[in-house]
Amino acid sequence: MTSSVLRGLNLVTSLAASLVLSLMCLALLPPAFALLVALVAAIALVALVLGVGESPVVQVLSRSRPVTDAQQQVLRPVAARLAEEGITISRWYVRRETGKDAPPAARIGREALVVTPWLVETRHQEQLSVDEAAALVAFAIGAAGRTRRRGEVAVLVATTPWRMVRAVTHRIGAALAWLPFVRLSWSLRWVLAVVCLVQSVVEGRAPAGVTAGVLIALTYLLPATTRAVSRRTERSADQFVVGVGLGPALAGLIRRHRLPVTEARLQGLEHGAQHPSSRPALRLVTA
Repeated sequence: MTSSVLRGLNLVTSLAASLVLSLMCLALLPPAFALLVALVAAIALVALVLGVGESPVVQVLSRSRPVTDAQQQVLRPVAARLAEEGITISRWYVRRETGKDAPPAARIGREALVVTPWLVETRHQEQLSVDEAAALVAFAIGAAGRTRRRGEVAVLVATTPWRMVRAVTHRIGAALAWLPFVRLSWSLRWVLAVVCLVQSVVEGRAPAGVTAGVLIALTYLLPATTRAVSRRTERSADQFVVGVGLGPALAGLIRRHRLPVTEARLQGLEHGAQHPSSRPALRLVTA
């Protein structure tokens, strides 16, 4: 499958799961109030697609805030280095809290570039060179795609129910992983899906059984598509970093921190051929 097909499949399944979860929650509310909530949510999503209110939503989703003047001063050489390659960033954010899985830099929506306090602090202390910091930002831009994504923030908001459920189940799974047969039970969850479906059909409650079966099926499909998208995204981001001449800097950073990557990837970053056609002028502008 191509990257576009995998991304599309991952998006559709995430939206479908979030829609099912949202409808289940709305069904618990009084009909008039549920309709009001649905209308407000729909209007908010349309506004986000049009770019209205995107900045505060990005700050909430990424738990970030705009960079201070001092942080902007630290990041100015990085921005200048990126500008040499046609990449202009007009709006920077820094995370308030950094989780263990948070990337050093991430592009969200049309204009937001979110960095971690680690990137700012290590650059300020000169433990991170300008080229290395620029390579991390370029990797984030390459991973996000070279086009400005108009409705990405709206999609992130729309898929929040599914992402919340995944986060909760992962925490519960990690807490209970030490118990006997927990891993075995999780690996055999498809049996539960079949039992729920058959029992619900027999009892005349087919919609409930189908809903449970779909949710369990998504626990197989979404992780698989996510892993496939992550692998292809990494290759695309590496190609972009090499294309803007920052491959050796990123490879050196990876080697210095002894990150678990393949030697083939490091060689590709260090010796990959640059392609001028893959170096478009990217501009993240404020509204």
